[in-house]
Amino acid sequence: ALADYTRALTIDENYVVAHVGRGVVNRLRKQPAEALADFNKAISLKPDNAQAYHNRGLLYQAQKQHAIAIEDFTTAIGLAAPLEVAQDRPARSVDRDGHIAVAEDRPPEAPRARAVHDVAVAVDRAGFGG
Repeated sequence: ALADYTRALTIDENYVVAHVGRGVVNRLRKQPAEALADFNKAISLKPDNAQAYHNRGLLYQAQKQHAIAIEDFTTAIGLAAPLEVAQDRPARSVDRDGHIAVAEDRPPEAPRARAVHDVAVAVDRAGFGG
C-alpha cells in the first residue's frame, strides 16, 4: 500500500487521499515523522479533511501528546460529514465499568462517533477525565 500511495503522489503530489492513506500506513509502521508530514500536507491542501485531522490525532495520541491529539479530534468532529450507518447496527458505547449502552433511536454519524470516542480516550489518558 505504501508503494501505491507513493506512486499516486508522483502522478499528483496534491492528491489528498494518497497523503492521508500513506500517513496511515506510516503511522502503523511506526514511522511518525513520515506520517506527520503526510497528514500535515493533506491538511494544508484540504483544511476541511476530517480524516487527516483524525489520523493525525491518533498519531499524537500514540506519542502521548494528548492535548494536541484532543485538538485534532475536536477539529475532526467539527468537520465530519454525515455517513449512513447500517440501520440494523445501533450505536453502542461502553462506560468505565464495562456496561454497554445501545442507542435505539438512530445511529450516530460514523466519523463523528469515532472522533468523539478518541477524544474521550485521549482525555482519560491525559488525566483530564476526573
